Amino acid sequence: MNWITNKAKLLSEVGENLELLNQYINEMASNFASDYSITTFNGLSALKLTTLPVILKEVYG
Repeated sequence: MNWITNKAKLLSEVGENLELLNQYINEMASNFASDYSITTFNGLSALKLTTLPVILKEVYG
């Protein structure tokens, strides 16, 4: 693989990761935006986000 092809592939992967993180942030915002109270926050509800398993797999394999 030549240098330019390699850099293009890496840049594409960064773009995919950025898109996934954007989806995750949007999910977090839509699920938790209605209630900002720390007393009613349920951290386990984050496990229901569809993008979280994908991110965890990317990070931890």
